Amino acid sequence: RRHKELREKLVDIAHTEYHRKAEEKWNIAYEHYVSKNYRMALQELRKALENKSTHIPSLMLFGEICFQKGQFKNAKNTYNALRNLASSQQNADVYETASMRLIDVELLVGNTVRAEQLTKSSIDRYKTLNKDKPYSIPLNKRRIRLEYLWRRRK
Repeated sequence: RRHKELREKLVDIAHTEYHRKAEEKWNIAYEHYVSKNYRMALQELRKALENKSTHIPSLMLFGEICFQKGQFKNAKNTYNALRNLASSQQNADVYETASMRLIDVELLVGNTVRAEQLTKSSIDRYKTLNKDKPYSIPLNKRRIRLEYLWRRRK
């Protein structure tokens, strides 16, 4: 029993250390991002994600930089991974943000039908993630906007 407790404590310490290192790299990456040095920011974010692949701030900034640089496939992959991570962690706020950004990418590359599908599925999933506040204003605004655009095209 004592061995098990010690092992759990060591795992917690290692987990905390990986998180701390990821935070350090994210802070450096964010400084590069603010100064528009995207190449260096991406380099630091990769290091942060090597330390902790589920570091949400790093994933969010990585997706944003890819989006701004026009690397839409990388942005889509990152936001999809972030949505899945947030969903598995029951994190409604991150799920909502990642979904909105993924929908933005789909709209930007002309995938209106996919954007509409994502919006509807994101609204449904958000309701199960956030039972206290099941209505996502940003996602529902997006749904209304997409329905309006859809009707205008017909």
